[in-house]
Amino acid sequence: MVLFMRCKALSFLLLLSLSILPGAAIAEESSVAVHRDRLAQMLATKPKLVTLDAAALRQVADRMMVFPSRLPKTFFDGPKLRQDVRQKSLTFAKARFNDLRMHDLRILDMLYVGSLASFEYDDLSDVDIHIIIDPTSFKGDPKVLRRYLSKVNDLNEFLFNRVTFYGRKADFSFYADTVEGRIEPGVGIYSLFNENWPSQPEVAPNRFSRARVYAEFRDFVQRYNALATDYARDKRSFVCLRFSELREEVRHYRRKGIAQDGIRSTENIVYRALRRINGNLLRQMEGLELECENIQGSL
Repeated sequence: MVLFMRCKALSFLLLLSLSILPGAAIAEESSVAVHRDRLAQMLATKPKLVTLDAAALRQVADRMMVFPSRLPKTFFDGPKLRQDVRQKSLTFAKARFNDLRMHDLRILDMLYVGSLASFEYDDLSDVDIHIIIDPTSFKGDPKVLRRYLSKVNDLNEFLFNRVTFYGRKADFSFYADTVEGRIEPGVGIYSLFNENWPSQPEVAPNRFSRARVYAEFRDFVQRYNALATDYARDKRSFVCLRFSELREEVRHYRRKGIAQDGIRSTENIVYRALRRINGNLLRQMEGLELECENIQGSL
């Protein structure tokens, strides 16, 4: 009787194994197939080109050269940030800080910055929150901390790129700095901790050339289209860093313009216009570079 029960148990296990193993093989093959399909899709998908004609590009640029006369009502009640925006910002930013699990670090402040804290915003402006970490609270080289936080910011961009405040994308970034180190004259910075303005926003003088804005905006768009077309021809041998090089050139161009002529410089207007086409041309190039690296890293 015992022998019979053991044989019956063994038979059951054998049948069970036969029923499981093919399924496991199928599941494994399905997983491989999914990744193969993704690779095939990346290879087949053509980069999105900017198809706007010259007149449409001028309209985009024109919108960047019209400025509000007051802070956005959705976010500010007079000179104060609205409490619902402040509380949501503090809660989310503190959660991201806790994710670091670096409990010795000290937060100096959380700053509400960017075009929404100034007279430069438009209907597509992002919400920008800077979390300022005291570099002296880090037991090590501050340069190492800054590099690490830069990588964290990149990761957060991918993980939390759907967080919105009243339909506007909310960006939360860490900086090992001081509040004073973030201040630029005339550029608005609002302290979430102290509920005041370490740096008051001012109406900037218009120092852009409309003709240069049109010409340089169109030039960058044409260069992007040429780069994306080149990439589409042969994604496996394309030099992925070419996307980074163009993005960095645009950023350097913008920084130089702001240093020379302020935030209403030709260069900053062009930069903002580039962020208003194809869902943000600079982010699109970042996505294409990541796709390129994924393709070329695959076998």
